[in-house]
Amino acid sequence: MESAKAPRWVVAALLAAALALPALAQEAPPQAAPEGSAPIATFPSFAHDFGEVSRGQKVKHSFVVRNDGKVDLEVLSVAPTCGCTVASFDRIIPPGQEGHINALLDTTRFNGKITKGLTVKTSDPAHPLVSLQITGEVRAFVDVLPAWRATFTTDQGKAAQQVLYLKNMDPAFPLDVIGATSDNPNIAAKIQKVRANEADAAKGDFRLILDLQPEAPIGPVAGSLTVTTTHKRQRTVEITLDGRVNGPIVYFPQSIVMYKDANRTPRLGGTIVLQTRPDLPPLQIGGTEVDDPRMQVQQIGEAAHGALRFGLTWTEPDAKGLHEGKVRIKTGNAAMPVIEVPYQVRIQ
Repeated sequence: MESAKAPRWVVAALLAAALALPALAQEAPPQAAPEGSAPIATFPSFAHDFGEVSRGQKVKHSFVVRNDGKVDLEVLSVAPTCGCTVASFDRIIPPGQEGHINALLDTTRFNGKITKGLTVKTSDPAHPLVSLQITGEVRAFVDVLPAWRATFTTDQGKAAQQVLYLKNMDPAFPLDVIGATSDNPNIAAKIQKVRANEADAAKGDFRLILDLQPEAPIGPVAGSLTVTTTHKRQRTVEITLDGRVNGPIVYFPQSIVMYKDANRTPRLGGTIVLQTRPDLPPLQIGGTEVDDPRMQVQQIGEAAHGALRFGLTWTEPDAKGLHEGKVRIKTGNAAMPVIEVPYQVRIQ
C-alpha cells in the first residue's frame, strides 16, 4: 500500500511558509534556603518497571516523595518526556508527610523496550531537580501494518482510502475481529478476512479498509479507530486517524504568535502564505482587514508556484500586555471568500 502524500501545490505552500523558531528561555538557578529551614525531598524509588504489556495499554504508576525537612516541600513542576503524561501530583507536602506523583504512559505509539522519564522540580535547595524513570517492554500481540496510523490527504469533495492489515503476532492464541468503530463520522471501516491464496496474504490476517467520505469538511482529519478482537492478549487495537481535507485555498500558518520579552529576541512580525489549487483560476485579492489598527498587513508579492505572501507587523512594540485579534484576507473565491488567521501579541 502506498502511503498518503500531500499534493505538490500543498507542499509548495508549506515550504513558502517557514517561520523562525523562538529562542529557548533560560531559568535562573535556585536560591539556597537558610540552613536548617529547608525542605528535604526524599524519593524511596526513582524508577518503575511495568514489565510486559500489550501495545495500546495505558500504564499507571504513583511515585512517592517524602518531605524529611522542617518546612513545607513544594513540588513546582513535573515535566514528562514524549509519550508519558502526569495525571496529577501533590504540590505541597508538609514536614514528615508523603506526597505522590501519578504518571500515565500510553503505549499506543511504542513497541519493544522503552524508557521514559519525568523531571521533578521541587523547592529542596540541595536537590531542586530529580529524574524519575518508567521502563518496560511493549508488545504488539496483534500488530497493525504498515503503521498504527491512517493518514488521509485529499481535496474538498474527493474521497480517500487507506488500507491497513491486522496480523496475529502470537499464534498461540487465535485471532478474529469482532468489529471496528471510528469516532470520526466521516470515516467508515470495513473488515475483510485475508485468504491464503490472495496476493496480499503475507501482509496480515485481516484487511482493514478505511474510507474518508467525500462529504468530509475542509480542515484537519482527526480521530481514532477502535478494533475489537478475540485475541486473549490484545482485546483492542487503537489506530490514530489524521490528515487534512484541503479546500480550494491552503494557507499557512493557521495562527501567528508574536512576542517581546527579556528572554528572547523580539519577534513582532510574521508572514501568511496563500496557495490556490493549480486547477483553479488565480486568486483576486479584494483587500485585508484587522481587528486592531496597530497590526499592519501588506501584500509582499508572490512566493514559489504562484503563492501569495502577506507580511504582518505589530507597530507598537512598547504596548505591554496581551493583544489578540484576527487578520482577514478577502480572496475572491466563492467557496472560501475570506481567510481568517488569528494572531496573538504578548509584550512584557
